[in-house]
Amino acid sequence: MAENYWPAVVEKADTSLRYRVKPIPAAAVDEYFSRGKRVSRKGITLYHQPKPALEVGFLIKRKAGNAVCRNRTRRLFWGTIHNLDLGFIPDRGYLFLFHNAFTATGPLYEAINGLIAQANQSRQ
Repeated sequence: MAENYWPAVVEKADTSLRYRVKPIPAAAVDEYFSRGKRVSRKGITLYHQPKPALEVGFLIKRKAGNAVCRNRTRRLFWGTIHNLDLGFIPDRGYLFLFHNAFTATGPLYEAINGLIAQANQSRQ
């Protein structure tokens, strides 16, 4: 099977990610909501907590737009995570909750990077 299914935003073979990102399992989402610390900005809420390995995940509300808008936001999110250097700390878990859909990488990158910086400051 050809790799046409991979989003055009992401170059699968060549990423600048410094460490492996483990997706957050669906069973652990409630734990992030109940025990995680929360930071909000520009239509995104970030829940973060200490974990043994770096975990990143996201949820997008249905009110954020139709399925096409939500899927585009998903592709942009994973493209941003894999292709851009973000300030993730290797022993943390990050769960992003999207309230709005994003259509461009620039505003999404600024929002995600700002949230991560805020979360890292609140950790200290």
